[in-house]
Amino acid sequence: MPKLQVRIKPIIFFLGLFFLSAFTYLLGVKHVGFAIWGDSHYYYAYTRSIVMDRDINFINEARQRKYPFPNGLKIVKQTGYAATNFSPGTGLLWIPGFLIGQMLAFSDHWLGGAISLDGYSLITQLAVGISTIAMSVLGLYFVFLSLKLFFAQNIALLATLALFLTSQIFYYTTIDPMNSHSAEFLFASLCLWLVLKLKLNQPKQKISLAVLGVSLGFLSIIRNQDFLTATALIIFLFAADFRWLFLRQKRRQLWQNFLNLILPLMAIIAIQLSFTWIIYRQINSPYLINGAKFDWFHPDIFRVLFTANNGFWYYAPAMFCALIGLGFFYGKVYHQFKHPRVLKQLILTSFVVFLLQVYLIASWPAEVLGGPYGSRMFTGTLPFLSFGLAWLINWFKDRSRKWQFSAIGLLIAFFVWNVWQIYWMLLIW
Repeated sequence: MPKLQVRIKPIIFFLGLFFLSAFTYLLGVKHVGFAIWGDSHYYYAYTRSIVMDRDINFINEARQRKYPFPNGLKIVKQTGYAATNFSPGTGLLWIPGFLIGQMLAFSDHWLGGAISLDGYSLITQLAVGISTIAMSVLGLYFVFLSLKLFFAQNIALLATLALFLTSQIFYYTTIDPMNSHSAEFLFASLCLWLVLKLKLNQPKQKISLAVLGVSLGFLSIIRNQDFLTATALIIFLFAADFRWLFLRQKRRQLWQNFLNLILPLMAIIAIQLSFTWIIYRQINSPYLINGAKFDWFHPDIFRVLFTANNGFWYYAPAMFCALIGLGFFYGKVYHQFKHPRVLKQLILTSFVVFLLQVYLIASWPAEVLGGPYGSRMFTGTLPFLSFGLAWLINWFKDRSRKWQFSAIGLLIAFFVWNVWQIYWMLLIW
């Protein structure tokens, strides 16, 4: 780190992360003998039911002999469908991996093998699991691309690596990737990068806006809480264009851009709304339908940030440093960085996203946040916090060797703490 002069090709860097993560994951699966556990039962039910049964009635998945729903089967009286609290976005994104796994299983069957074709074979589970690792690594790649718009390549790579090693995404990439968090991280990173590209490359293109709309839609139906993040990104994107409302000749273009973004977004959100209607005959969040309550007037902020059970900064103290880095970054933008106006808007948006998620998560029932690792519901904020990490690393780059080695030691300590917490959690669970 002292001079950060070593050049690493990004493709080698990210392929290395992928293969190391996949190797670690395969070792874990070999130890336990299966890859479906915890919440992955419910996401996998979407995937398998859509592909194998061509429906979204999860009764047979809930009663599956080896992999039944951990909380049992609950039937919706109005429809006879199996109830689920989980949004469909993750299960939809697992379909390509599932199909690859089934193709391998059918190939083995054609060659005379005995691999099960029911969608629950270990080879199909692993194919889905490996695809989710690819999602996490691709998310890290989009974080890198976003950082590279403002920082030198080596700073961007080091900040991306620091984010990976010192935050919860490390666990949800190498140990428990079959969850919603890898998909959430991917689409939060992708949406941030797309917004930045659109902000920096005027005029806005119809196709790019449509791609962003689809991406924001998937971000929202992977975890519904991220509709707040999607809203903040839309405001960030159009912040400089709102003045067009007062310019007659520009007003039409603004509305066209807005509709090119919003219509694809709503089309994707309509997928979840239609699924919810089929299962419940209601248009609402599955969490709310199944009785989740929010205490909006008494958010337990201390619990979600500092406690050993699910405190975000307890598990990832580096992310507290990242937030501090964002604050300093805001005050130094005009001195040395390109696109200072966009950068200031980005930093403010990052703070808004983080604060909105803190408030929402702190208002959520405590029992849904305790496991399996850390305050997992902050995963979608990590791409935004990466800019604080990058600023800190860039700042230390120009300090004395004493400061630089202190920073290296701190990053190593944060990584060791992350690994220790994972080890301790695995012992308990």
